[in-house]
Amino acid sequence: MTLFRRKSLSLTKEKMLNQEISPLQCIHEWSLESNDISFEKLNLQWLFPYKPDAFAVILDNVFTKEECDKLIELTEQVSYQEALVGYGQVRVSQTRNNWRCIIDDPIVSNIIFSRIKDYIPTKWLGKHVSNLNERLRFLKYNPGEYFKPHNDGIYIRDDQSQLSYVTIHLYLNDVIEGDGGETTFTTEKLSYGRPVKKSQVFNKRLSVQPKVGRILIFEHHLSHEGSTLTKGVKYTMRTDVMYDNPDGKPIIRAPRWGVPFPKPQYKLPEIFKSKC
Repeated sequence: MTLFRRKSLSLTKEKMLNQEISPLQCIHEWSLESNDISFEKLNLQWLFPYKPDAFAVILDNVFTKEECDKLIELTEQVSYQEALVGYGQVRVSQTRNNWRCIIDDPIVSNIIFSRIKDYIPTKWLGKHVSNLNERLRFLKYNPGEYFKPHNDGIYIRDDQSQLSYVTIHLYLNDVIEGDGGETTFTTEKLSYGRPVKKSQVFNKRLSVQPKVGRILIFEHHLSHEGSTLTKGVKYTMRTDVMYDNPDGKPIIRAPRWGVPFPKPQYKLPEIFKSKC
C-alpha cells in the first residue's frame, strides 16, 4: 500500500464561476440528508478467510440520478486528465489507463459524509471518525480501460492530525451488467505494473455493479480492481474516510496480507447492530 502525503491541489473553478449559475453552486445547495438509503454489508470471509472481519458495505439511493448527472457535468467542465499512480504520481498504463479529475471541495465532501455517516465505522484502530477527505477523485472509464488489482493508499494530512483507513466509491452512472466496469474484490496477486508469473491457483472474485447513486464503502487494504469496461462509459468518484490523530501518536499503517491487525480493528455504527 502506498502512503500519500500529497499537498492540497488548488483547482481553479473559473470555468464554472463564469456562468450565471454554476454546477458547483447548485451542488453546494444540496440537502445533507438522504431518506431512502438501503444497505448490505458484504460477507468477504469466504474471499479473505484470514481476514474474517473485512469491512465492506453497499449503500443504494444515496444520490439521485439528477444529482449524479450534475456531478458529471461539473467534472467534464473542469476536464479529465490521465490517471496517475504511486507516491511519485506517474502514468503506468499496465496498472491503470483510465482518466481522473481531482476537485478539492469540503462542502461537497461534507454533503456526502452527512448522508452516509450512519454507515461508517465510528472508530478504526482506536481513532475516532471525523469527516471525509475533501479531495474528490472523479474517475472516467471508456471501453478497454481498467485499474488492475491494487490496495488503496492511506491519505495523511500534512500536519499529521488525520489519516484515512476507509475508501468511499460513489457511482455516478449505471453500467449494464455484462459490460464490465465492476469494482471487483479479488485474491489475484498485486503487480503494480510489474510482470507477474501466471499462477495455477484459482483467483476468487466478488464484483460490485456500478449503479447510479450507489456508494461502496470498504477498508483501504482490501485488494480490488476497476474491472475492464467493454461498452459505454463509467463515471465514479473516490474519496476517503478520515480519522482523527489528535495526539500526534505514530500512525499505524494497514499491514500487508497475512499480518494481523490489532484487535479490535474497528467499531461498527449502531445501524449494523440493529439489523443483526
